[in-house]
Amino acid sequence: MAASPELRDKSELIERFLEIAGFGEADAQFDIDSAAPESERNWRKFVADSMEDEMSGIIKAEARDRQRHRVTDLLSGFCRKYRSLTVRYPIELPED
Repeated sequence: MAASPELRDKSELIERFLEIAGFGEADAQFDIDSAAPESERNWRKFVADSMEDEMSGIIKAEARDRQRHRVTDLLSGFCRKYRSLTVRYPIELPED
């Protein structure tokens, strides 16, 4: 991942997903089978949840401050990080 400019800012996200999928020291939070369509659904849900968590964190930590340039930089990084993931794996949001 470090060698790929496209994956560099996503490495933490990918590593966290692999850890909760059971490829780390922690117990798997869901089964991952590369042949099963469920693994793609798990990835999409993970990305959607991560986007929501990170955006909430940015808003809580930064939006109250008057440092608009910092918020802009964080949001730009957020968009770069998730843009290619959401294009390749459209996020399906649950209906209310």
